[in-house]
Amino acid sequence: MADVDRLFDELAAAYVRGERPDLPAYLARAGDEADELARLVDAFLRTVPPPEPSEDEKAAERYMTPAYKKKYADTFNRLVKPNATKLKAKVEAEVKASGVAHADADRVNVLLYVNQTTRSTANSGEPQVALNRVQLSMVKQGGTWLVNDITSY
Repeated sequence: MADVDRLFDELAAAYVRGERPDLPAYLARAGDEADELARLVDAFLRTVPPPEPSEDEKAAERYMTPAYKKKYADTFNRLVKPNATKLKAKVEAEVKASGVAHADADRVNVLLYVNQTTRSTANSGEPQVALNRVQLSMVKQGGTWLVNDITSY
């Protein structure tokens, strides 16, 4: 547990400094205690103010390959921003479980089970919960793991 506490303290301090820590790398470092670290991070992120959409977009793009960054930016600007603004949407996502579905030395597929709660004018502000499965296809570039594709199920 001490290793998880140390990793959490390191990650939270980086986040408070305005950095966007590489969460998959921290979870990998936690090893068998990754679930405990994920729970601590989830609780922490619920207590700090959420970033503006433009900050979300920039933070997310840091963890993407150049090719996927272009695809993501197109989708974000064409669909997410206009609809989120129009519907005054507020979305919270909670990773309930994760696991490696496939791994090679330079490629990995990570499966996430995510509960997504949306409040918007479309539902009179009432929370709507979606239970999602998301696969992150990641590649190692320059010693860093980057998202190369995202598939939602």
